[in-house]
Amino acid sequence: MMRDCIEKKFEELKHPEWLMDALVSRVVDPSETVVITGFWRSGTTWLMESVARSMNAKDVFEPFHFSIPSYQDALSCTFYEDRGNDFLNLFMPMYFDDQSPHSPVKEYCRSALVSSIPGGKVRWPRYNRQLQRRNSKITTFYERLKNSIRTTVVTKFVRAHLLIPALHSWFDPVIIHVRRDPRAIISSFRRHDWTFHHSLSLERQLLNPSDTRCEYFKQWKDEIQRIDKLHPDVRLASYWALTDRFVKDLEPHSCRIIISYEELCFQGAEYLRSKFNSLDLNAPENKDLNVSSSTTYEDRKQSKVVDRLYSWKDELSESKISSINEIMDTFLVEPPKY
Repeated sequence: MMRDCIEKKFEELKHPEWLMDALVSRVVDPSETVVITGFWRSGTTWLMESVARSMNAKDVFEPFHFSIPSYQDALSCTFYEDRGNDFLNLFMPMYFDDQSPHSPVKEYCRSALVSSIPGGKVRWPRYNRQLQRRNSKITTFYERLKNSIRTTVVTKFVRAHLLIPALHSWFDPVIIHVRRDPRAIISSFRRHDWTFHHSLSLERQLLNPSDTRCEYFKQWKDEIQRIDKLHPDVRLASYWALTDRFVKDLEPHSCRIIISYEELCFQGAEYLRSKFNSLDLNAPENKDLNVSSSTTYEDRKQSKVVDRLYSWKDELSESKISSINEIMDTFLVEPPKY
């Protein structure tokens, strides 16, 4: 244990930008952080990086990834400590009845919102290979250090749907939720051979954890148990539908705006301006949105809008499309209209 702690501290000392982040985080107000939520492959990284560029902010990438040691530490203090990585990779933390000021999950969320989490994982988009290829090591280091002293933060999660009420209650940040057609999401998973969802069990994720989630999701207990026996893509579409339904059912005071990925692709900055109009927040310009995100695959960087939005029609079978449509009907959710 002591050796692990020493190695962790030594690793931090090799990255002064991490230490700079920690120092600057003391003056960052988490209520001024922009939080972006949304399902996997929904454009969350694209929007995060676009907003960060327009605000001259630093971004925090996926602080709920199971491989981040400080996130593991926060969960180890809860009833999730015995779960394996296959479970945690798909796990969405839930708001807790425990509202104590020193709740480990609450304190970890504060670290995410003020950018004080050590490690390269949450800074991955800032360290992307394009930047490293384009610049020398010295220039790249300078850019990282310059980025660290920024006091405005944009963070994005694909695993924070169920924590939106708590984030609002704890810190009152600006919360933006991105929705994308689940048929396009499934198509993207298949196109890039993502298989981590094959281990997904809706019952384990939504009914078994001993927090407050079961009180909400138990109304679909029979459907969840039935779907758990079906194809992984159908289970994934159901996970999208159930967690999106949770966000849809939240009270309006949860301080969120909902963005359609499809409308964003079609209308660009004008669409964001209409959404951000009620907030003291500048919408990215089209020049910010026209840059591919760090998580865009090479074969999609030059894709036309119509291909981004409709390629699923050619990539999914009619039976798969029908199954996903049936899931949306079952849980009374609709794909974004465009």
